[in-house]
Amino acid sequence: MKKLLSIYFTLLLILIIPVIYIILTVSSESENIKTITQNVQLIDGNSDHNQILDVINIARTKGIEIPETIINFDTHSDIYLNMEIDPETGAHIYDWVNEYFAKNPEAKELYWVMPEKEAHDGKMIEVFTQKDDENDFDALYGNSLNPPENINPKIDSTPFVQYFLVNTKNSITKEFLPAKDEKLLSMKNSPYRKVKVITCTEKSLPDFKDKNVILSIDFDYLSNSGYDTTEDFKNDRTPLGIKIQANKMLKTLVRKNIRPEIISLTLSPIYVPKEDEMTVYNFIQKFIKKSGHADEIRQYTYTSISPRIKNGGEKYKLF
Repeated sequence: MKKLLSIYFTLLLILIIPVIYIILTVSSESENIKTITQNVQLIDGNSDHNQILDVINIARTKGIEIPETIINFDTHSDIYLNMEIDPETGAHIYDWVNEYFAKNPEAKELYWVMPEKEAHDGKMIEVFTQKDDENDFDALYGNSLNPPENINPKIDSTPFVQYFLVNTKNSITKEFLPAKDEKLLSMKNSPYRKVKVITCTEKSLPDFKDKNVILSIDFDYLSNSGYDTTEDFKNDRTPLGIKIQANKMLKTLVRKNIRPEIISLTLSPIYVPKEDEMTVYNFIQKFIKKSGHADEIRQYTYTSISPRIKNGGEKYKLF
């Protein structure tokens, strides 16, 4: 009898603990969202990450200041090296940062906040320290023109800082080489810009007190299928796991004093596992509702499919 009671109470605890956790976090989650969004002037839930370019363009038309810093929570850097972006087809979901730097003169630096699991993955660390090829088309993943021994992959404790040269005419982006690139910057009417990219995790993300930023969250940061990702890195979580990680991220945003005026929340159905879409969608909707602002962008010019620039592109069906 005692053994049966013990089994009964064990099963009861297994069922009750997640419920208690959710109940306890609902209130703090709402308060954290309200704290984070206290300065918001424009917030948008979208499907494809290149649609943040629409968000920024609309913010500009509304007279909202475009800050010099963007913070991007993402499994991918969304920077592609040495590749031209055709202005008629526009940026992909994997190279929108190139176009963001090329078309927004205010933009000076990007913080790429990588999932901690990704930062500790052995294969990913190996790729992170590989030496880049100056002429290769390649997604940025820490890969540098510097020798591997000069690369510190322990970004949990020390953010990894890189500088890049961006051609504003074609969005070609490559690592900045002072010896030759300073001359390009000094040319009369130079089309080139020098920008800064800092790769970090939530642990090493610095404090942004009294600093205006753009906040971009690609929700493959919380759950990623591994599709089209370096080394097929997979970070597929359960619905409860997504909620726990989302709450952790909110606490980080509060603790690091991140109070953006512009927020873009990307569902990313290409990368987020199909079974996780509704969990992510519900979180995005709650985030927007608790901000006290409307999700006002209903149509986009950017999309993940070809052609990537399409006037009147409808919002993703879940929205």
